[in-house]
Amino acid sequence: LGTSGWHSEKLFDYCRAEYLESAVFVDLYAPEERLKEFENYQFYYHQLYQEEPSLIDMQAYEVVSILVSLLERGEVKDRKQLAEMLFQVQGWKSPLGEVYVAPNGEFIHKLSVFRIEKGEFKIIY
Repeated sequence: LGTSGWHSEKLFDYCRAEYLESAVFVDLYAPEERLKEFENYQFYYHQLYQEEPSLIDMQAYEVVSILVSLLERGEVKDRKQLAEMLFQVQGWKSPLGEVYVAPNGEFIHKLSVFRIEKGEFKIIY
């Protein structure tokens, strides 16, 4: 059982693949799911910066995109109303999958469960 830090090809530089076989870990970042939103974001990010986006890049994009979409509605009159609208975000599609905002303001995402099989990361849930 491992952490999301295992979700990198560099892991195989430090550990033999046979010792990692069938290891399981969870991660929010799951390009293996091949979500349309992720693929689009990754393409445009790579075009702009000539590198792959990191998790923090995608999280920043997600937050800014949600805020911009709420502000573009033209309904926000003050900070309190914007906060109330944020609490209503449910199932918003982002490069990291669907986002839900919990009553405490935390952004909630589905975590993917991975297993290492023959030196590759496979989503099992």
